Amino acid sequence: MPLVLLFLAAVILACSSKKEDRPKLTPSASAIDASASATAGQQLLARFECHRCHAGTGLDEPAPEKQCVGCHRRILAGEMDSSSDSSEAWKRNLTSLPVAPDLAHVGKKLKRAWVADFLRRPHKVRPGLPASMPRLPLSDNEAALLSTVLIPAPSGDQRFSEAAAARGAELFASLNCGACHAFGSAPARPRNYAGGTTPAGDALMLAPDLALTRHRFQSGSLVAWLMNPQSLDPQTLMPNFALTESQAVSLAAFLWFSKEQRPVPALVERLPILERDVGWDEVFESVFKNVCWHCHSDAEFAMGDGGAGNTGGFGYGAKGFDVSSYEAIRSGAMGPDGRRRSVFANDENGVPLLLAVLLARRAEERGQHAEQIGMPLGFPSMSAEQIQLVESWIAQGHLR
Repeated sequence: MPLVLLFLAAVILACSSKKEDRPKLTPSASAIDASASATAGQQLLARFECHRCHAGTGLDEPAPEKQCVGCHRRILAGEMDSSSDSSEAWKRNLTSLPVAPDLAHVGKKLKRAWVADFLRRPHKVRPGLPASMPRLPLSDNEAALLSTVLIPAPSGDQRFSEAAAARGAELFASLNCGACHAFGSAPARPRNYAGGTTPAGDALMLAPDLALTRHRFQSGSLVAWLMNPQSLDPQTLMPNFALTESQAVSLAAFLWFSKEQRPVPALVERLPILERDVGWDEVFESVFKNVCWHCHSDAEFAMGDGGAGNTGGFGYGAKGFDVSSYEAIRSGAMGPDGRRRSVFANDENGVPLLLAVLLARRAEERGQHAEQIGMPLGFPSMSAEQIQLVESWIAQGHLR
C-alpha cells in the first residue's frame, strides 16, 4: 500500500476511535535500530575525533588548538598570533596536511563497503596531498558502523557498456582530466583543463586518483556526478563541464573499465648502519623535531597538551611518549599492558620498537597492514636516510 494511503488510513482510524481505545504508537524495530546506529555512529565520529581534520561530520567544531587542518589553514593565511619568524617557519613546514576532504556529501558518492575497508586499511587516494587517512584503532564492526553513518542510503547500481569506453577515452583526453587527476601510473600534469584555467592549491591536492573510481564510487551516482558535480556536492572543486548524459555515460564507462591500478611505492632498501658516531642532537634535529614532535611533545609546544601520541587522541589512549628531550625519550612509552617500557627494547622480531614503527609505516604505504601501527601516523614515511640515522643511533647505544 502506498505510504500516503497508509497515513490516511491511520488518521481515519484514530479519529473514529475513542481516546481510551487508541493503541499507543511505538517506533518500529527498524526505526529504533536506525536511530541507535546513527547515535552510535556519531559517538564513534567523536571518539576518533574525525572533526579535527574533516568538515561535514555533524559534530561541533573542536577547540582551535584541536583543529588540525583548521590550525594549518590559519597559519598559511597568516592569521596566527605569532612572531613573523615563527609564522614563516611554520608555513615552510606545513606541506603535508593543509586541507582534507569534506565529509558532508560522501554519502551520495562513495561505496559503503569501500569506505569500511578504507577505514581499516587506509591507502593513498589523493596523490597531490602528502598526508593520507591515518590508521585508527578501529574494529571491523566499528568501521562498518561508521561507513553506514557516512553512506546512509547508497544509490542503485548502473551498468556500463564497454563499447562506450572508447568514446569516453577520447572525452577524457579532450577535457584534460589529467590536469587535476592522476590516473594510476599517469601522474596529474597541471595545465588548463577544458574551458578552465590551470588548477592549483586545494583542487590539485583533493583530486583523487581516477584509477580508484570503479572501486570507490557508486555506479548509480557516477553519471550524475560527471554531468553536474555540484548537484551531489555543492562544495566540490570539481568543475562542471556541462556534459550531456550520453557523454557522461561514455566517460563513466571509460573510468569503470579501465585497467589502471593505484601505483604501489617501490620497496626501499634499508641503508647500512653508519660507521661514524651519531648523537642525540643530530637525530633530534633531523627526525624527532622535524617529524615527530608535533604529536609526541611536551605540553607547552602542543598548546595545552602533549599531542595525540603523548596524552592521547584520535581514539588512541595516552602513550606517554615524548620526544622533546633526551630524558623524555629515554623514559619510554606505555605498552599494551599499560606499563611503561623502553622504546629501544626489541619486539618479537628482534627489531627495536622505535625502529619497528618507522618500518611499519613503509609497509602500510605498500598495502601491508600488520598489527603494528606505523609512524608517522597518516604522514609520508621517513626517508631512507632518516631511518638510517635512527637505526644507527640505536645500534650505537642511543647515547647523548
